[in-house]
Amino acid sequence: MVLYHLVEIFFNSVPLASRLIHKPTFMVGLRQVPTSSEFPHVALLHAICGLASLYSPIITDTKKDPYWNSGSEFNSAIVIRPYAREGVQGKHYFPKSLKDIMDIGEEGFGAAHIRWAAASMRLAVREGDRLLQLLQAAIVCTWYTYSMGMRITVYSWIGSVMKLLVPLGFYASEGFEPLSRLPSNMLFLSGNPRNHVEAETVRQVSSPLQLQFNFNLMKLPPGMHSGTYVMERIYNAGTAWPLTITDEDISQMMPCRYTDFVAGERVPTHGRQRLFTENMLLSHPPLTTDSWTLYIKATVLTSRVRSFNGRYRISTSSTRDPVSGASLSKEGTGVSPTGSGEFRYLDQTITAFVRDMPRAYRNPVGTTVDPLLYMAHLLPHVAMIQLHDPHAQPHSPNDYSATQMLAAARAILELIYKVCGTTFDLLYMDHGCSFCWFVAGAAVIRFLRVKMDAKDEEEVARLEQELGVVKHVTPFLHLRLT
Repeated sequence: MVLYHLVEIFFNSVPLASRLIHKPTFMVGLRQVPTSSEFPHVALLHAICGLASLYSPIITDTKKDPYWNSGSEFNSAIVIRPYAREGVQGKHYFPKSLKDIMDIGEEGFGAAHIRWAAASMRLAVREGDRLLQLLQAAIVCTWYTYSMGMRITVYSWIGSVMKLLVPLGFYASEGFEPLSRLPSNMLFLSGNPRNHVEAETVRQVSSPLQLQFNFNLMKLPPGMHSGTYVMERIYNAGTAWPLTITDEDISQMMPCRYTDFVAGERVPTHGRQRLFTENMLLSHPPLTTDSWTLYIKATVLTSRVRSFNGRYRISTSSTRDPVSGASLSKEGTGVSPTGSGEFRYLDQTITAFVRDMPRAYRNPVGTTVDPLLYMAHLLPHVAMIQLHDPHAQPHSPNDYSATQMLAAARAILELIYKVCGTTFDLLYMDHGCSFCWFVAGAAVIRFLRVKMDAKDEEEVARLEQELGVVKHVTPFLHLRLT
């Protein structure tokens, strides 16, 4: 059945799929009849089919698949039925004929399923039908739109994800709830877990297995909130657009190792790191460190650089405390961004993060390629480039920002050389790699222009070769989309 094929493709091909959805539980539900309450929500199935189509060998054209023009019909057993109660899988839900699941339109297989997923979510959210699965579906739809290069649509989908995540309370952890006369379990829609596995899922913002509205939710691996955090930070890193939720609002713990969750191990919560934990970025407790947690921490670096760049002028122009109204610093203190303490701290922290990476995680490209660890190595260099890019003077040989920026770009190039030296199919990398490689290429272009003006032929030749590497490798992430 094509549906099972696409589900397997999704879990085997998308780097973060198994951290978003607990596969064993999902597959058990998928084997139930569609009228069962255990059967996955139609929105989630449509979203998975849409994204998996980018990787599937049987979906030959993800934009407009000739398979659909051949007269063959794909019976996925999932559909939006006009006769069913809005957003609810009931007795009228199973399609009665193959015509129920046609109307793919001109957009193609993947886009049609994403459209159906969006329509299903709009209906289901009115009644609060399995909100967690709707959140998962929205995240998968966001991954699809990012892979397709739909920048504005990505930003819109991220907003939808956050509007689901925040009411569920997945950004907060016990003991750090907002001040309120109400008990903590009444502040959000998520309920209390029934065992330590479910408790770990709650802590990592994956899934409390019972919502107050008695929704039937599946168990999920740790890190749904972390996945959402990473997604928003990376997907918006190339813009100046504000983030939906700031680091200061997040109190959730860092996820445990994925292997521990799958095995059902009880991982101590005492001392578990949070975003505001002292030295969180440079301290890596073995019990909670793997390639995914390092990826999250690397994303935190880019988030803090982005916040510094976006808020520096506001912070230095403030003359009144926003709460007390007391007089603060006056505009025009004479301190440049590069001379500020926060700039120096970020510069030093990025350097230390790369230097002090745990020994077991220092090589993302070995006998195998770890896509998540690869991103954990790319992102600090991206953060370094974004920190220094506004201040770099490439024409000055002794400019510190220019030196740091070029060194970071070449560090990214080294990582490109390593992965290109393997037989690993780049299609299965995290598609955030394309942004990291693009940042390196843009940095190289800045220096190339300066060297061309200076008629430094030797450096021009070197920089052109480096730029050519970026231009060569990037298309491999989207060969099926062209």
